[in-house]
Amino acid sequence: MAAVPLQLRAPKSAFRVCGDSAKGITFLHPGYPDGNNTLLILPRFDAGGVHYETARTACALLANNRWDGYFALTRGGDSVVDTLDGGIDGILMDQIYYFCLPSNITSAASTTERATEPYPVVPSFDNYRFPHGNLPSSWVAAKIEPAPSELVGERDRTCRITNWSAPLETSHIIPVAQESWWRSNQMALRYTRRPTASAQTHCPENVFRLRRDLHTLWDQHRICLVPKLGRWVVHVLDNPLTSELADTFHNLELQPLLGISRECLFARFALAIISDKAVLAKLSQVPLNLIIKGDDEQPRPTMLPFKEYTRRFAPPTRSRSRSDSPQKRQRSTEDSLEWADEPTSPASPGEAYLAWEQAQWGGKACDDNGGLESVDDDSVELDEDAGLGDEDEFHGRPRKRAKVKCPGV
Repeated sequence: MAAVPLQLRAPKSAFRVCGDSAKGITFLHPGYPDGNNTLLILPRFDAGGVHYETARTACALLANNRWDGYFALTRGGDSVVDTLDGGIDGILMDQIYYFCLPSNITSAASTTERATEPYPVVPSFDNYRFPHGNLPSSWVAAKIEPAPSELVGERDRTCRITNWSAPLETSHIIPVAQESWWRSNQMALRYTRRPTASAQTHCPENVFRLRRDLHTLWDQHRICLVPKLGRWVVHVLDNPLTSELADTFHNLELQPLLGISRECLFARFALAIISDKAVLAKLSQVPLNLIIKGDDEQPRPTMLPFKEYTRRFAPPTRSRSRSDSPQKRQRSTEDSLEWADEPTSPASPGEAYLAWEQAQWGGKACDDNGGLESVDDDSVELDEDAGLGDEDEFHGRPRKRAKVKCPGV
């Protein structure tokens, strides 16, 4: 038999440089002077524009969940953008839009006076209140099926974006770092099957599995998940020099989502927009009307001077490798330890998640040395060679466990 010649695959082509086409669409607040009124800027990855409903939802949540807001081409709000080909799934193509609200000012006032009222804006996720029972219709309509199992490893056997089976990580939707927000907004009570076992963010409704590199992009808020045309897709928020992210992932439809909370997905979208894309309270230099929590923990409109909101909400001088993720603890060099199966509270959110992850995977989340690895407080890395084994039933009660030797490695 003649030998078959070896065939090599050609190297991947370089991604194109975005150039001027990477400049995003700017969304403005009509109630402040030019140069101090930018709400946010979104990149033009939807056929050269921005998906209408994604942009409107982002602006509306910044305006404290004002779903009655609308886009206009002028500050006075009299050139309303209310009809697009495709309806809410149409594409915004102009360079600048004003996000306007119907005003409480008397109808005798002029249209310009009503539209340019300085409505309050949410400056940080900590001051954002979840809109219970009041999500935009597009977020309610997108399908999420019930899960056949509460074990995340059985439910999501592949990455929900790429369908890859390795290397995978279990990714929080609302991060562990936002546990205080999770509690104060009663997310466990309203959107999990076992509220008393989900006081922390470790619950099946708030996690799904992603490929390792995508988990990093997710934690950095460079990508988010939104509904478009009634389906869940990836929306790229980052605006890099090349088209790599947009060409690879933007508008990519997800694998079926099972058993997770759409409310958690919406809260994560709000977190990404408020934390990383919103501009007003970070770069303006005029007094602003902001939604601020009072002593009773209830957010309400508050006029803050420039120096005060700059002190509270200006971008930090140093960036972190993973947004909202505490520093990863160092792995132990010991090969194995006995189980420390104490029914006590874990020393940190990371240890709580490690205990929860072990319950999900039957003690088989192994590091390269064959032991259970220490984890980020917002992630756990799963060895692709670690099988599901005989998983424990998910009880949700974290137990403090020391590092152990995994069987069969």
